[in-house]
Amino acid sequence: HTQAAEEESSIQRFFHLVRLLKEFLNDDNSAGICETQADCNDNNRCTIDSCNLHFCLNRPIEGCTQPTCWRDSDCYDDNICTEDYCNEHFGMCHNEDIPSCDPDTVPAT
Repeated sequence: HTQAAEEESSIQRFFHLVRLLKEFLNDDNSAGICETQADCNDNNRCTIDSCNLHFCLNRPIEGCTQPTCWRDSDCYDDNICTEDYCNEHFGMCHNEDIPSCDPDTVPAT
């Protein structure tokens, strides 16, 4: 046997053990065992999910926070002089001032 053949055999044994472990865990992925990147989706928009050597990695995205909104109505700030909207991609509210708006002269809606 060459060294390359021995390494290949070791890798195959490792993957076989991973598959056995995954079957033993009833495929609920509680141990982070994976075959594809989709197996590692933790439904957290603030992590980068990947499958590396059949183990899940869910690395945090620096500066990311969980969503504060899902739709524009979640961002209403009771200020008639702001335009309120939700950036759905980042889940963050934006309340932008409306230029030349004076709350004392704008009729209530």
